[in-house]
Amino acid sequence: MKVPNVKYRFLFASAPFSGVEVFLQNLRTVVDRQADIDATWLELEIKPPELFTRVPPFSSNWTMKGGTVMHNRIRNLVRSGLQFDAALFNHIIPPIFLLNFRRSVPIVVSLDVTPVLMAPYSRWYLDRPPRRSRVVKYVKERLVRSLYDEAARILPWSDLVFQSLHVNYGVPTSRMQVIPPSIDLSLWSLPPRRECGDAQRSKRTNVLFVGADFERKGGDLLLQAAQCDGLARCDIHIVTKSCAGSPRSNVFVHTDLEANSPELLRLFRNADMFVLPTRADFSPYAVVEAMAMGLPVITTSVGALPEMVRDGENGFVIPPGNVSMLADRMHTLCGDRQMRQRMGDQGRIAVEAHHDLETNAGIVVDLMKRLANEKTAGRRIP
Repeated sequence: MKVPNVKYRFLFASAPFSGVEVFLQNLRTVVDRQADIDATWLELEIKPPELFTRVPPFSSNWTMKGGTVMHNRIRNLVRSGLQFDAALFNHIIPPIFLLNFRRSVPIVVSLDVTPVLMAPYSRWYLDRPPRRSRVVKYVKERLVRSLYDEAARILPWSDLVFQSLHVNYGVPTSRMQVIPPSIDLSLWSLPPRRECGDAQRSKRTNVLFVGADFERKGGDLLLQAAQCDGLARCDIHIVTKSCAGSPRSNVFVHTDLEANSPELLRLFRNADMFVLPTRADFSPYAVVEAMAMGLPVITTSVGALPEMVRDGENGFVIPPGNVSMLADRMHTLCGDRQMRQRMGDQGRIAVEAHHDLETNAGIVVDLMKRLANEKTAGRRIP
């Protein structure tokens, strides 16, 4: 067991991809309060400063670039004398080339997707279609499988990813535990209940969309639906990096708002519903945040979204790309305040049960401490 009054030395390494990055940022708010943990945090940038990343093959291959950068940074930490009791990675790229490190330090990998699940949606996540030789594909697959085999624990975000890891990669269920994307419920607290007699609120219905990647998240589909008859009384608030097209007078675009920022929280608190007609997604944080704020959610049947949004209970789930159905569901919610309230209440209940940061971060931290203790004792966790 760990010697009393000696801190656990943990490494946390992040990939720079929206939701998984938020996962580690949220986890840090809990870990930094733990007096018995000495944590090292490494964040991989979209454009790392290392010069070698600007030349081929690193400049054209994100796995090679990001994996090599993180390998070099962690190697330098170890060479400087740092020793880690356990490490957590929020994506496969940071630990992909850490072969020796993975064999000496217990690692935990948190995953929102697997390569098999990602393949049908790859064109939405890459700047260009992947052009990989059979050899490169084979090498990457072997690296991914070895990472899954050597990880002490894998924490899939959803049952969808849990099943893919088990069926497609042979990961034993005993080495996995579903830990959904989690948020601080004291920060993402329910706004005051709106009264039916509020004349100003009754005039307009606020629809909120949050998605940095405007087209992939279906922002253009929302704008198309907003032009349908019956939705003129809706104000559409879009949070994104850039909005394509010419928004109408009832469309308000908010660019580059930070995660958990006061401005973003204000938009959620003022919204009546959350709409994300995404074409490609798995477990988007924005949906969790919307449910935490008591908003009914309209989204699509891609990835793990049907696990998060129960059609007819806390929102509506529609086929991706179906603009007429999207407009119909928006019209239904616009005209039924009681339905919005009922669905929003169900969403908040689901978030409190499955997405509470304090609860889920506690599970992650306790797991890492167990792994560290088992490493010290020279035993494997049963």
